[in-house]
Amino acid sequence: IKEFKRSWEHLETGEIKHQQKPRKERQTQLRPLLRNLVLVLDYSKAALKTDFKPTRHKLISQLAESFKADFYAHNPLSTLKFIIARNGKAYCISDTSELHMSAIGEFSLQNSLELALTLLEEAQLEWSSEIVVIHNSLSSCDPGNVWKSIEDTAAKSIKISVISLCAEVFLMKEATRRTQGKIFVVSDESELEEEW
Repeated sequence: IKEFKRSWEHLETGEIKHQQKPRKERQTQLRPLLRNLVLVLDYSKAALKTDFKPTRHKLISQLAESFKADFYAHNPLSTLKFIIARNGKAYCISDTSELHMSAIGEFSLQNSLELALTLLEEAQLEWSSEIVVIHNSLSSCDPGNVWKSIEDTAAKSIKISVISLCAEVFLMKEATRRTQGKIFVVSDESELEEEW
């Protein structure tokens, strides 16, 4: 007969000993309660690539739709705006059905930042403000000085963070560094969902 140890008999009242489970390496992010978030979606022709299934464009639009519902469930007092960047221009969209507009032309970081700054000026600036760019293109087709737009963003204490589906592009890395944001380069669908 095997003898069992009754470890609970040696404990005093109110004393509980337990082993802690190892935590994941990833740190949890504490986010402010009141947030202004602008999500810039790169719908340039690079979004038509099929390295993410079915295409980058379709995957991004699906994740953006589900993100909107999840965002408001966790941040009911915050604001979320979507910007579609395509054909060298930036468009603010108000309806999630517009998330499925076609991908065409080139991406413009400068036009996206200028529109995002305009949207954030209308919002509560004492709240935490951030621009997150879902990036597909290896270049940015800008009409003027994109570095000035990045500096204007940094001067207003607005962070730029980037989730890149292509590579770590110098312009995007510098934009995140100068505004104290973060850059993530994802290699597959599951990584994209995790970082989103």
